[in-house]
Amino acid sequence: MSFRMILNLVLSLFFLSSILVTARPTLSNAALLKRGLPPKPPLRRYNATATRHYLPKRSTDNNVYLRASPIVNTKRDLSEKEMKERAGTPFDTVSYLYFDTSTLHMGLTINPSDATPLYITGTGEEQDVSFVRQGITTFYIDTSYQGGKDFIGNMEPGIGFSIYFGISETATPIQYGTDNQVFIWTIPSTLPGSAGLTYHNIDRTKTTNAKFFVVTSSNPDTGSYSNVLGAALQQSDFSDYYTATAQQVDLTWVTSVYD
Repeated sequence: MSFRMILNLVLSLFFLSSILVTARPTLSNAALLKRGLPPKPPLRRYNATATRHYLPKRSTDNNVYLRASPIVNTKRDLSEKEMKERAGTPFDTVSYLYFDTSTLHMGLTINPSDATPLYITGTGEEQDVSFVRQGITTFYIDTSYQGGKDFIGNMEPGIGFSIYFGISETATPIQYGTDNQVFIWTIPSTLPGSAGLTYHNIDRTKTTNAKFFVVTSSNPDTGSYSNVLGAALQQSDFSDYYTATAQQVDLTWVTSVYD
């Protein structure tokens, strides 16, 4: 083979390779493999040791509701008038927790579609519970101090201490004997399950045996409320400080209002 023929062959191969290199980026890996060519190198190689951030679950995965079932009094405990007044209300009908925008309290409604979806982040005692208002603002359900004979800030027998539930824009750390306690809820690991309450007394003890009530009250200091959720050691504690009608309820965490 003459020198000229060898030179022409080398130039032809060089020209062909330059065409392939130029065209290669425009071809898919499938097209390259079909032509017997290696695939394009990855833009970023996989690093098995790199730390990865996973997206959190949607808040709806942790949405729950609070269902209140009244422990109904017997006919001997209520007059016929009282029974008629309570008919079709949370005092004698299963109800659900909702945020009452008119009073800024947590109330009870017998209409399941009005129930407020609640968000939980854990289980056990002293948990916080929140909800989102208008898709923007997060509110935490807290305790609002209502009253007692001596105003000593302890939920204990004999002083008529009772509370209702309001909202707070911040999850304030546990503070003993104060209003607006957020880390108060007991949430079981399996739902449905009973709700519980831990109240942090001013003497740094904890009260965990409070009962839940639906309450309608009239108070010159705090105003009048209908069908709000309250808590106390006994039903009569709501009447020691202001005029109120209270009915004990079993409070249960559920995942749906239509179960």
